[in-house]
Amino acid sequence: YKAKGVEEYIYHDADCDGAGANALSLWVLDDSKPNTTATSDLDGDGKCTYHARLDSTGGKMLPTSATWRVYCGPAEGWVS
Repeated sequence: YKAKGVEEYIYHDADCDGAGANALSLWVLDDSKPNTTATSDLDGDGKCTYHARLDSTGGKMLPTSATWRVYCGPAEGWVS
């Protein structure tokens, strides 16, 4: 999904850094456009960097109710 009027995307990434072994599957809110043909590391940065995340148990449907973790800068860090 893409936000209207701004470069902000929400998408499911089965392996956010593409490392494979200890894959972190999650929903991501980010300003990097995801590669829709990639199977992992959809933003292609080789890291798990994003604005917000929702851990996933492998489901590719966005939950209707969940608690996101959002990065609020160095002073606040990650908050739910």
